[in-house]
Formats: sequence, C-alpha cells, structure tokens
Amino acid sequence: MKKSNFGSLLSISASFTAMLVATAAPAYAQDEAQADDAADQPAIIVTGTRRTDRTVADSPVPVDVLSAADLVNSGSTETNRLLNQLVPSFNFPQPSLTDGTDSLRPATLRGLAPDQVLVLVNGKRRHQSSLINLNGSVGRGSTAVDMNTIPPLAIERIEVLRDGAASLYGSDAIAGVINVQLKKGVGGRAQATYGKYITTMEDVGQVDAVALTTGAADNPVITYTGQDRKRRDGDTYTFASNFGLPVGDSGYLNFTAEYKDRSPTNRSGPDIRRNYFAAGDPREATFNRYAHRYGDGVSKDLNFFLNAGYDLSDNIEFYTFGSYGVRDGNGAGFYRRSSDVRNRDWAASTTTFVPIYADGFLPLIVSEIVDISAAAGLRGALGAWDYDLSLVYGSNLLNYKVENSVNTSIGGTDSARRFNAGGMRAGQTTVNLDMRRDLDLGIGDSVSLAFGGEYRDENYKIVAGELQSYINGPFSAAPFNAAGGSQVFPGFRPANATDESRDSYAGYVELDADLSSSFTLQLAGRYEHYSDFGSTVNGKAAARFEPIDGLAFRGSISTGFRAPSLAQQAFATTSTNNVGGVLIEVGTFPVSSPVAVALGAQPLEPEKSVNIGGGVTFNMLE
Repeated sequence: MKKSNFGSLLSISASFTAMLVATAAPAYAQDEAQADDAADQPAIIVTGTRRTDRTVADSPVPVDVLSAADLVNSGSTETNRLLNQLVPSFNFPQPSLTDGTDSLRPATLRGLAPDQVLVLVNGKRRHQSSLINLNGSVGRGSTAVDMNTIPPLAIERIEVLRDGAASLYGSDAIAGVINVQLKKGVGGRAQATYGKYITTMEDVGQVDAVALTTGAADNPVITYTGQDRKRRDGDTYTFASNFGLPVGDSGYLNFTAEYKDRSPTNRSGPDIRRNYFAAGDPREATFNRYAHRYGDGVSKDLNFFLNAGYDLSDNIEFYTFGSYGVRDGNGAGFYRRSSDVRNRDWAASTTTFVPIYADGFLPLIVSEIVDISAAAGLRGALGAWDYDLSLVYGSNLLNYKVENSVNTSIGGTDSARRFNAGGMRAGQTTVNLDMRRDLDLGIGDSVSLAFGGEYRDENYKIVAGELQSYINGPFSAAPFNAAGGSQVFPGFRPANATDESRDSYAGYVELDADLSSSFTLQLAGRYEHYSDFGSTVNGKAAARFEPIDGLAFRGSISTGFRAPSLAQQAFATTSTNNVGGVLIEVGTFPVSSPVAVALGAQPLEPEKSVNIGGGVTFNMLE
C-alpha cells in the first residue's frame, strides 16, 4: 500500500536571560562569544579516541558530529528522529502492532541490530531498556537504549562513531558508538512546538456507503467516493526549557525539562467484512470501517536532565549528571468484531451468540515506562596523567496494562475490562577509571597512551501480572475452548517471573600516535570477563595517511563482541491460544528452561565480529 505524507510543523522558540541579569549576564555574554570563536575552530572529538586534541578531519575512523544548532533547526522533537534525519547510517523505523515496541522504539546504526550500537552520555555507558523487541519489530529479539528519553534541548552535540569499537568501549559497540554530550553553558532557552501529519493515502479508498445483505455468510456491499483517503492526525505538542547557571567561580549547573504529548495516527484501510453476527443488522450501515488502528500510538512524555560540575581545586573537578523520564503510551491490537468468537459471552448464553462488546472492541496495550539515571565522578590531573573516575547507575521499568479488553474464558460478567499484566525491570551500575598521558618517545609529533578499567553489575526482572490477566477461566474447557488471559497481551504468569544478575570487569589499553605530520596510527586492546560468559580479548588497529594536504586515506580493522543481554537469556512469556478449536499453550522460553532444552535449544554465546573499514577524506575546498 502506497502512501504520501506531508507534515506541517509550527515552531516557536525564544531565549530568556532576565533571571540571570543580576548574576550571570557577563558570563552568558562570554559563553556566547566563546561559542562564536569555537565555531571557527576544528571540532575536537572525544569519541573513538581518548586523545584530547583529535579533530573530525584527522581522525583515523569516521565520526559524524551534530551540533546543538543542527538539532534545534531540524524541526523534530525526538532525539531518534533527529538522528534519523541527520545521520545517513542511522535508521529509526516506526513499527505498529508490536506490543510494547509501539511505545519504546528501537533504532539501528549501519544496518545492524539495535543492541549492537553502544550509547554514551557524556562519555559514560547508558543503560539499556527492559523491553525485548518481539513480533514484527525491527531488531526482533534485541534490547535497545531508549534515546527518546534525552530531550534535544539538553544536548550540546552528538558524536556518531561509524566503526567497530568493542576494543575501546566493550560490549555492544559492534556497529559503532553514539555519544551524547550534554550542555554546560550559562543562559537559557524555552521552546514550544506543534506538529501534525497531513496525509493522503494513495490507492486507499474512502468509504461512501454500505448496503446491507441478508445472506448468512455475505459481507456488506461497500461503495467508495472515488477519492483517496485523507488523514489529519498525529497532533504533537512539545514544551521544553533549558537553562544554565554558574555555581561559584568555577562551576556550572544546566537543567532541562521537556513535556511531549503525541496523539495517535491511523493508516489502516477499511474493514470490508461483516461486523455483526446477524445478517442484515442495520448497524452495519453506520459501523466505522476504519476501526483498526495502524500507526503511531499515544505517547505522553515528561523528561528531566541535569548536568553539573565544580572545580574542587586546580587539578580536581567534580561532575554529575542524571535524568528522570516518565512515558505513558499505548498501542493498539487488531480490532475484534462484534461477531468474533473472542467477543462471545459464554456466561450469558451457551446456545445464542451474545457479544460482550456490542459493536466489537479495539484492545489497547498501555505501557508505563520510568527511566532513571545518575552519574558522579572526579577528573583532573595527577602529575603527568589525566584521570577520570566515575560511578553511573541506570534503570528502566516498563509496566504493561491492557485496556478495553476482556478475558473471554472468565465470562463477560466476571471478567475485568482493564488488566495489570505485569512488567519488566532492568538495572545497571558501572564503575570506570580512565588514565591518559602524552608520551615523548622521540618518534613522531605526539603520542597518547591511555589505559583503564571497568566494573559493571546488571540486573533483570520480570514481574507477574494480576490473576485475571493470565488465568484460564471455566470457559477454557470444552466445548467452549475460550482462550485465557487478557486479550491482545496476556499477563506474565508467576512461572514467568524471574530475577537475574551478572557482573563483569574489563581492562583496556590504547595508543594513539601521530608518527609524522602525514601518518597517524591507533592501536587498542581490551580484556573483558563476564560472570556468565567467561572472558574475551579484542583488538583494533586504525591508520590515516595524508600524502597531500587536504587529501587523506584511512582504514581500520578490529574484532568485536557483544554479550547477550540478561533479557535475551531470561525473558519468558506463555499464553493459551485457540487453534482450530484446540487450546494450545504457546510461549517464549529461556534457552536454559527444560522446555527449550527438550526442543534442542543451546546456551547463548557472545556475538563475535570482525570490522574492516576504509575511506578517503577530502578537505581542500574550505
């Protein structure tokens, strides 16, 4: 089915400094002046190397840098959509009818899985979500970082490393690294945006009239207007504010708040089937033929981000940053017609078809997501060494609720219409120590040596839903054979509940050297040990050769790995389906469960990769 989308967006943006006039106006003016001066200088990157003077142009690996202005001027208010527009190798699809993935959507880099790209915030590992993507979603079977919890207004810039980097940063960096740098500046900005879709659905007819039929198996006769269906939906309101304050003589505090309200979209075609059980039912002529909902779900987001730092002395800086985000969203399932057996009230009559919902129903999966992160650290100089010691905690909680639904096996009178279906939780704690210094080895122009270590603890839980969300009621038995559980998403059963943990530790070393004015060499190696997967060693070599000023050749080769997430190892869900009148237990089982083992499942192993890249940079036309 083809469709053509035309989006209109009204954006109002204003800066405010009145609250800072008495204490911070000079600092704000200085901050803007420094920003103007920095715009004329080559961008220094902090991703793909731990050197402090490497620019995009002289990097041996490809790095895209997006500035705050790039993000603000793009017109979108979702970080994933911004990257999708601005980074060609980044893809952010919009799945529908995919359960929780309707509300927490994954993205991909370089066409690889969502969990094969590492996301950093201020250079520190960001936690993954608790959702494992199922059904027909992109990245099926993977978990991903929810980057839409990061307000674009909080971002100073984004660096996207399009090269394998597991030897530098560890697991998940097979496709590359996305490093989000938060704002530190003094001053403020408030923003309000509104947008909606103005869409023409090519070759999708607009229903004109419905003629009734009297045949027992006949569908109604539908006529069309002859025009393509038009939609005006997806209204999205975003209100965001960012402000920065000085803290004493040598500190900063930057805070961002964002609220976003998105209405659903619907790109479904007309349902031409008969909706009601009785032939010739007059309600057939007025029934909404677009009762299905295929498109964006409802989403209401509230996100906060804090970034702060203070110089404790000439050689020690304390820094901290963190976030708190809440999202209430919903996605639809398939519409259950009035005459659908899944809508039959067996408790009312076992001989006559009595619908529970008179006109049928559209069940909704409601996702309640809470995302929290907090980081603190010290960095500075210790003799000839630069150091960075940090502690980062992150968690993601997803609760499922099912609305406008029913557990048919209980009966229409006794069954709830709204269910608590349980949920998932994921947590991560990371401790990092990074050391770096310049060396004078008598070779080349400059040599940077870095080494460090990391400890990480992870936890994953599944919480069971309420009894009616998963139980097989009295009408599950023959001759009724009604499927149990809340329709569209049966709740997690107590047998699915789990609480799994693991830890890992790692050490790395990196050498980045300009051996001459035209030749750069980077070498890196990393050892990592997981409590559930054992040890792995990975390495990387990258080089850049510039025979003529402005023309350079670069390439890299590296090995990588990704340890399967705890969600991939421990996720479990079961439900009862009615297949041809026979009730069958179906489910997803961990590879370690007796059922999976009996079916031939093998223990998961770390993913391994070899990345070979090369390219040419041309910079002669500045």
